[in-house]
Amino acid sequence: MKSPDRIVKNIAPTSVFDDVSALVSSAISFNQGDLIEIDTSGHLVGAIGGSSTGQYVLGISRVTVVSGVVKQPYSTENDAAIAAGKIPGPVSGVVVKLVSKTSDAWVPGQDVYPYGTGGAYYVTTSGSKSIGIYQGPTIASAAAGQEIEVMLGHRYPGDTLVL
Repeated sequence: MKSPDRIVKNIAPTSVFDDVSALVSSAISFNQGDLIEIDTSGHLVGAIGGSSTGQYVLGISRVTVVSGVVKQPYSTENDAAIAAGKIPGPVSGVVVKLVSKTSDAWVPGQDVYPYGTGGAYYVTTSGSKSIGIYQGPTIASAAAGQEIEVMLGHRYPGDTLVL
């Protein structure tokens, strides 16, 4: 099954890393549409996880990566037979559909924070490091699984939100 392309509008698309092939290992897998961050101590990229603050967010993944290689439309019995190549870096400066934490209240222009506990494409209304700005209408209480539109930025390098 193809991962969803969560990008709905290109405003000023940019990538901190155009090619992240040097920043993945065979132990790294993530899906197209996952929020991606960089581990600055291991110098590897991966999907935002449970305790992520969003401090080193790079954007949203354009491709699915399985065991350090871009997932191909047709696979073999031995995926190791697929040659490693370039891996497009995550993109920011785009409006994306992400999933809101259940019961969160949203107002247009509000800061958006990662909610890694929910999943690699979940967001919430509170946190320590904003990763974007909410773009939709006022929502009193988000339903379970409700998608919202977010102008997504990046925080790396420098730990400052860049839209």
